[in-house]
Amino acid sequence: MKIAYSRLFESLNIGKVNIKNRIAMAPMGIIGLTNPDGNPAQRAIDYYIERARGGVGLIITSVFKVENEIDANLGSMHLINHASVAPFAELCEAVHALGARVFVQLTAGFGRVAPPRFSASDRCPLQPIQTITHLPSPAGRWKPAK
Repeated sequence: MKIAYSRLFESLNIGKVNIKNRIAMAPMGIIGLTNPDGNPAQRAIDYYIERARGGVGLIITSVFKVENEIDANLGSMHLINHASVAPFAELCEAVHALGARVFVQLTAGFGRVAPPRFSASDRCPLQPIQTITHLPSPAGRWKPAK
């Protein structure tokens, strides 16, 4: 019997990291599952472990900041610091034991896509994004009906 979408269950390498299958958990906010210092609480670790138990090959965590100089930390993202090592080590050990891998999503901040209420710094003012009002259609491409 042929399994539909069998490639989904094949392993792959991302750099030197071997992923057991092509099922990845996209990053999602874990608001309410963190400690007051912003590090993953036991509930967050358990949340990710259950996804690994369910067969996910790659888990990409919620977003964590690497510094506070570009965007001030206004509670929307949590800063990676020395206290983060223990919870992430526990998470990685448990998830690796189930055959899955973990990538931590890191950022320097929201940058110019931040909502205005998150801009607490004069050093990196938000810039409006210019809109493109007309894109020429290359020959041979679909053109919308008039």
